[in-house]
This record gives sequence, structure tokens and C-alpha cells, in this order.
Amino acid sequence: NFITGAYLASFILRSTDSDYVPLIVASGSVDFYPYWESLDGTVSFLTGSSFAVSQQPRTTAVNSPRNLTVNITNMKPEYQVDEKVRMRIFVQDNTAPIVASKLPLESKSMIFTNMYYSIRDTQSNEVIVPFETNKNATLLSTDSQGMYFDLYMSDLVAGRSYRVDLLIKDNDTDHVFKNIGKKFKVDNQQGS
Repeated sequence: NFITGAYLASFILRSTDSDYVPLIVASGSVDFYPYWESLDGTVSFLTGSSFAVSQQPRTTAVNSPRNLTVNITNMKPEYQVDEKVRMRIFVQDNTAPIVASKLPLESKSMIFTNMYYSIRDTQSNEVIVPFETNKNATLLSTDSQGMYFDLYMSDLVAGRSYRVDLLIKDNDTDHVFKNIGKKFKVDNQQGS
């Protein structure tokens, strides 16, 4: 069956595997070359560039709590019902060491691969868009500017005000941040 699309393959290298662990220990790292071939090995679909696997040093982890500040950097107080809005999320760890510099430094947002958004009606406190962690429907996306999610205002009831809540799933801990940014209203007038 030939199906057009993007394909992804993942794999696990176990630290107890006797096939390659002695090589990693002896040399510090081992190069792997990915091949996607037919089951009989006669047809090559894709070959990739090599990647190195090295032994990770084992340390005793100190699970110190983070002090995170989360904000939406571009939220406006009102949107038109026909707008599609890209909400930009900024996350900072307030326990991170401060670097002294004579030149101005631009703070970069932390990136979380398991961060989700939720939308709540401010008048009724009803959750309109719940956190969807099973199918990743509300998972934040990432680009060169940081994390974001797109919100279609037509999915919300015009004339109502809403708040954004965020959830970070980090190290088996759920961090919920409520009322991020300002509340925003959806205007029932369409933009020009």
C-alpha cells in the first residue's frame, strides 16, 4: 500500500543492552545510521545522516521546585468573532541564576513539550475548552519565537469574556496556571 504522507519512527536504546553498551563505554560514543528499507532489504526508501549516542553521566537528582512565571505576551482585551489569533506564551524560571552583562540581554522563554491550554468563561467560570492531554488537541506548538497556540474566536460565544489557563506536565508533576494574561472579550462585529 503506497500512502503519501510524513512518517515517523521512534526507538529506544536500553542502557543494559550488551550489543552496543560496551562500545559506548569503551569509546565514549557510537554512531548510528538510520535506514528505511523493505522487509527483505532489497529496496531502500530513505537513508539519513548519522547521529551519535553517548553515555549519560549518572548523578543524584535533586528535585528542587521551580518557581515559574507564565504569561501571554500578545493578548489584546478584545477580538473580532472572525479572527484567528496566535497566542504567544512566555515561561521563565525565577530560580535560574541571573547572568550579569553590560549589554542588554533578551530573555528567552523556556520550552515545554507537554504544555496545554484551556479556555474558561469569566462570568460562569465554565470551562469552554478543557485541557486535552490524551489526544494532544490543546498541546502548545513551538517555533523559532517560542511556544504558542492558535485560537479561532468563532469557536467562542460572541459578547462573552474569557480567561486562559495553562497546564505544564513536567517530571510527573502537573503545574496549573490560572488566569494567564488579561481576560479577553469576543466582539460579535466582524473585522474589516
